This record gives sequence, structure tokens and C-alpha cells, in this order.
Amino acid sequence: MAYPFPNAMEIPPADTLSPIEQIAHNNALAYTLRNNDTQQGLLISQRNYAKAVELSHPRSVVETLYTLGVLYTCLPNFESALQYLFDALENSRASLLPDIEMKVLRWIGIVYNRTDVQVMALDYFHQSHILAEKIEDFAYSAQSLRNMGAIYMNSYKEYERAIDHFSQAWQYQEIAGETDKIELGVTLRNLGELYMAMKDYGKAQEKFAQCLEYFDIAGDITGYNMTKMNLARIAFEQGDVVKAFRIYLRILHAAYKYDYWSGKIWVNLAIGDLLNKQCKWQKALEYLEPSLVTAESLSLSGVLADIHEQLAHAHENIDQYDKAVYHLHQHIIHKKKTTDEELKQVRANLQKGFDLERAHQEAEIYRLKNVELARMNDENEKLLLNVLPAAIAQRLKRGETLIAESFSNVTVLFADIVGFTKLSAIHTPAEVVNLLNRIFSAFDVFSEQYHLEKIKTIGDAYMIVGGLPTPYPHSAKAVAMMALEMLQTINLLSKTLESSLQVRIGIHVGEVVA
Repeated sequence: MAYPFPNAMEIPPADTLSPIEQIAHNNALAYTLRNNDTQQGLLISQRNYAKAVELSHPRSVVETLYTLGVLYTCLPNFESALQYLFDALENSRASLLPDIEMKVLRWIGIVYNRTDVQVMALDYFHQSHILAEKIEDFAYSAQSLRNMGAIYMNSYKEYERAIDHFSQAWQYQEIAGETDKIELGVTLRNLGELYMAMKDYGKAQEKFAQCLEYFDIAGDITGYNMTKMNLARIAFEQGDVVKAFRIYLRILHAAYKYDYWSGKIWVNLAIGDLLNKQCKWQKALEYLEPSLVTAESLSLSGVLADIHEQLAHAHENIDQYDKAVYHLHQHIIHKKKTTDEELKQVRANLQKGFDLERAHQEAEIYRLKNVELARMNDENEKLLLNVLPAAIAQRLKRGETLIAESFSNVTVLFADIVGFTKLSAIHTPAEVVNLLNRIFSAFDVFSEQYHLEKIKTIGDAYMIVGGLPTPYPHSAKAVAMMALEMLQTINLLSKTLESSLQVRIGIHVGEVVA
């Protein structure tokens, strides 16, 4: 396997390119470095952005914002990624650049997927797919379909839906005459991973062998090694431990040769795990300890929890109980830290997305009206919306004084915390208020996602409705989805608390007067 690492800063600009063409050339170059040399790609794009702004060329500005968002996603720095991507989304829509907008939508979905907000990820992937189909960019539509298939495979375990999406993605790539070896390789790898999850190892190996050829030609280190790791796992599952070990060692050799830090961590960990399962405890330590050193240097709590768990297992079996206890303790610490960080990251990225979209909407108001008038109007709007649903607030602004209507198809959800009185007795008031704030803030996010109206919260009770003030024929489904999200949220929060939480939910559909 050859690893071509182009040093972007050593590639001279083409003398025949105009300044605008040079920006496009540099953005394409930075994008190709997203997996192999992200920092170098960022240097190129940051310089590119200054030139694009100086030229005041809308496409160049939007392309560079998008490229920066992609690179920060791969770094990963999701907060910065969302900032650049939402800026690119706003500018692509304002400049009527759907070919860039569809890419931005997909990468916003990638950010949400990597932070485990699959509902929003699917929404953005779907928007990207629809827009790509509309402008007949079937190659890019295939990428969005592939992303959706991966969520159905990995998060929801809906293998039939996953294979439908992957197969359609491959068909679209054939229709488009796709030549990008990395994109073709990723689709094949996804199909291989799906067959591996379904225990169809023969088909999985066939797909992995095909995608390795594409990754080899393209010089995609990440794709190549991820595929090799999958082949090693299949070999182990089939009982061929020697073959699995040899594959891991080859990947590890390349990781050290090309300073591939992710490979150093994950392959050493995989080998350590394999040796532990073979009861070769002392040998396992030789691979787990270097994995620990690299992961600690990068402060990667998630993988540190796994490494410490394997180290504790190895030390325990060679009677080094003090070290075993130490690593078990570290495993628990990093596991809890990872859970807390993931919850914070999910909430932060959700809030970031809503804040950025809201900011873009407000910016549109400022462009259309006088700044001071817009500010006053915004304050009045917020005051009204704080106490009234948006549709009712609009009717009041139009001068209506008596507002009462009959709604024939409304879904009402009422929920409260099981055992809340007992819970309140063993916690301080501040702790109870903080807990309710965490729960209801999460519920509020999902009520917005499903376009439901929060009516009120009283103590530990939470009430929302679907189908009013704006009638909605599928309100029952939206409320049911909201209820499932509430249950999942309570389960996630329970993992961070000493005592478990349960929520009681009631749903009714019928006619109301409001």
C-alpha cells in the first residue's frame, strides 16, 4: 500500500489560473487533505478565505466557508465546524448556489451524526439528497443516501432500510459515472459493514476486497485501514486468530511508519483485546500500554475508558491486583467523563444549530428593515411568543380581540416524573430545580423538532399539544415520536445520576376548544 502524502504548501500555483480559479483549486486541494493532513488543509483554506473576501466573489467565499467547515469536522472541532457550515448555508442560499448548498447540508448532517443526534442528521441528509436530485447531481445524492443508510445500519439496526439506501447510492453512482475512487470505496465498505453486521462474512469480504482496490489507488489511508480492521474482525469471528493478528500487525506497522495516530491507538487496542481473549495477558500489555500513551497525549476519554478496561483485565490475570484496581478505577472515571461529555456535546451542538439558524433569520430582518425598527419588532415578537403560540400572536398583531376556536383533531401529551415527591425529599431544592431544567430543556428541543406546542410546565409535569393552533393531520405521529424521544432522554439522564428516573406519559386524541 502506497501512501501519497502531497505537501500542499509545496505545490506551486498554476500560472495559467486566474485568482478566482486559484481559490477553487486550493479549496479542492484542502478538501482532499481532510483525512490525511487536516492541519495543512486548514492553513490553505484560512489563507484562501482572506483572498476570497478581498475579491468579494460570492462563490469563492461560500466554497471556502464550506471547506473550512469540512476540515473542522474532520479535526474534529464540531463547534467551529457548525459555525462555518451554517455561514456557508446562509450565503449559498442568498447567492442561489444549490450545488454548494447540498454539500453544506450533508456536512451539517455529518456533524450531528458524529455527535449522536441522529434525528437531525437524517433530516439534513434528506434535505441534501432531495436538493441533489433536483439539480440532477446523482453522484452527490448517492453520498447523502449512503449517510442515511449508515444511520439505519449502525444506530437503528434497520438492515433492510440500510441496504435499500446503500444499493440506491451505488445505482446513483453508476448513473452519474462516478470516478472518485474514495467515494466508490466508501459505498462498497458500507455494504461490507452491513453484511458483516448480518453475519454474512462471505459477501462482506467480497465488498471489502473491492473497496481496498479503490482506497489503494486513491491513497486514502483512513479508508484503507478501516477496511483492513474490518477484515481482521471477520478473521477473528471465523476463528482464524493468526490471520487477524497478521492483518493488525501490518496496519500497525503502517501507522508508525506514517505517524498515523488513530491507527496507533485503535490497532494496539484491538491487538491487546485479541491477546486478552487468547489469555496471553503479558503479551497484551505490550500493545495496550503504547495505546494508552498515545490516547493520553490526545486526551481521548472515550478510547481511554476501553484501554484501561483491557489493562485492568490483563493485570488481574497475572496477579498484579494493585495495577488492576488502578486501571479499573480509571476506566470508571473516563467512562463517566465520556458520558457527561457526550451529553454536553449533544446539547451544545443542538443549541448551536438553533442559535445559528435563528441568527441567520434575524440577519434577514436587518437587511429588509431599519436596524432600530427591527430590534424593537424582535423584542415585541419575543415577548408575545414567550406567552402565546406563534399563530395566536400573529392574530393579535392583526387586531383580533376574541380568539376561541374548535379543533377537531388535536393530540395532547401530559407527562410527569414517577416518584417525584420522594425524589424531592432526598435532594436539595437547587438540585431538583437543576434536574427539572435539564429534563425540560431537552424536551423543549424535541418539541421544536416535531413542531409541537408546549402548553405549560407545573412542577414535574409537562404538557404539549400537536395540531393547534395550526391544524396538522399527523399530530398523533409527531406526539408519539416526541414521547419516544422523552423516554430516551430520561434513560440517558438516568445514567448520569445515582438514582434512576422514570417518566409517566399519557396521550389523548380528540376535539378541543382553545
